[in-house]
Amino acid sequence: MANLPTPAQGALFIWTIPMDPSGNSTPYENTDNITLIAPASYGVGTTVSTTQVNTNARGVVVYLNITAIGTGTVLLHIQASDPVTGLTNDLFFDAAAIAANGFYIFVLYPGVSVGAPHASSSMALTRQWRVTAVVAAAAVTFGVSASLIL
Repeated sequence: MANLPTPAQGALFIWTIPMDPSGNSTPYENTDNITLIAPASYGVGTTVSTTQVNTNARGVVVYLNITAIGTGTVLLHIQASDPVTGLTNDLFFDAAAIAANGFYIFVLYPGVSVGAPHASSSMALTRQWRVTAVVAAAAVTFGVSASLIL
């Protein structure tokens, strides 16, 4: 390896601050909060978030906020996405559909205790991932967001 100049030898050292995906010059540390599915009324069927790109998080906390459920239900899935084919498969899904208004927290993180706070999985977050919400029986008003865990 070549000898690098030291500051005493007149070298110029430049420290760069990484840009976040929006091009802001604030440090991007992969701890931003993410809106995955915007709050709205969703009819019966599957709503899919955009595929997220994880740069260095080990896990994620996903928040499901249901504000009007009526007779409908919601089943949440956190899915891995194959970067080559785009195929997806579940990293985690809640075993029972949710049928009540409320704020629900799902944790995907290596070594986390299964079952807390609402539901969790001891899996690592993959490089590409997304969330799907399956609504059954009747329309439900909800939103899904997330916080990455380093």
